[in-house]
Amino acid sequence: MAQTRKEERDRLEVIVRADLRRRNERERDQRREHAGEDADTPGGGEGITVDEDEVLAETNHRMPSEDRIKEKAKRKGNLWIMKPAKSSRGRGIYVVSDIGDISYGELSIIQNYIHQPLLLDNIKWDIRIYVLVTSFQPQLEAYVYKSGFGRFATVKYTTEDLSTLIHLTNTSIQRHSAANDHSKITDHESQSKNGEGASGGSNGGNNSMAPGALGSCLTAQESLIGGTKIDLNALARKLKQSHNLNFWESMWPKMVQVVLKSLACASEHIPPSPNSFEIFGYDLIFDAALNCWLIEVNSSPSLGVEHLLDESVKGPLISDTIDLINPQSFDRAKMWKVLERRGQKAVSGRGAHLTGINGGNQNVNIGSNQLNIDLAAVLGKESGKEEKKLGNYEQIAPSPAWTQICKLKSQLFHTKDGK
Repeated sequence: MAQTRKEERDRLEVIVRADLRRRNERERDQRREHAGEDADTPGGGEGITVDEDEVLAETNHRMPSEDRIKEKAKRKGNLWIMKPAKSSRGRGIYVVSDIGDISYGELSIIQNYIHQPLLLDNIKWDIRIYVLVTSFQPQLEAYVYKSGFGRFATVKYTTEDLSTLIHLTNTSIQRHSAANDHSKITDHESQSKNGEGASGGSNGGNNSMAPGALGSCLTAQESLIGGTKIDLNALARKLKQSHNLNFWESMWPKMVQVVLKSLACASEHIPPSPNSFEIFGYDLIFDAALNCWLIEVNSSPSLGVEHLLDESVKGPLISDTIDLINPQSFDRAKMWKVLERRGQKAVSGRGAHLTGINGGNQNVNIGSNQLNIDLAAVLGKESGKEEKKLGNYEQIAPSPAWTQICKLKSQLFHTKDGK
């Protein structure tokens, strides 16, 4: 730690000295230009030359001492979350108490820790929701699924311990927790009914969750069905009971705003991709002041089924996605015949080119007409534009909220139509 601070001071000294030299040189040039002669000669103009050592001494005086830095970090919390940029499922993520202690050998992301998260029964939690994007350009088309997960840690919250079981809610991490033992949770609930609490016995003074302590936040049934996850409706009930919060009225709109703002940041960097779509997994967290924060956006989020809860959320998600996308049906047998015939014509066409045969524009027109005939045969008759089947999806763009965000973006960054 001390060595790191010394290196930082040395680095700062180099920066300050270089900046002061440039400042002095600039002032001398200005004096010379104003006086019309060399400012270093007598009568060449007056000016003030900044003394480097004097400024550095003042800078060092203003810099807090090591003790003050540590005390401030202890009061405010100086936690950071480090994660590899190309990893998933919580692999390689860890929490550090000083940014100067970080070392890495690959492209990584470091995030300032969200202090004072909104807790449930002194347990940290966050939210996973799914966002379907069917178009970025020329116009954003996005939908948010109104079903997802509340994800919970398995160790009671504290900043004195940097264990990932306290600060990260990833299922792949929490499944290794001793507290995430469904049989023990069930046994504990039975003991609780007989008057034995989680704080009794040998676990009374341990901050780590005692067997069954997860049951103080999630019931045994919820743990058996979803592991360390619950659905959004169950989360809404817990928030209402614990904090008297209406999830769908006071928190859901804030989540949608965060999603739209993130899409506004990314949309201009993604080229048009007709006939394509993608589901993104958004991880969000609320702090004690009910501010919604974006943790990360996952491309190709896992849609695997590990618990019954996964099946009840992800199954309808996949079904509703297909209904909303409504992919064009086609005749596979006719498609195969068309591809086979066009492949043969391509080969014969190359042979005709080698022998000097050239049909000119007439062949181009014939080919275009034949393509239209082939597509009609493969796709069948068009049924016309059908109304979109949203299912449990909510369209968030285009929308008045999206239009407002685009206007705000154009005002802040002077872009055209927020793009």
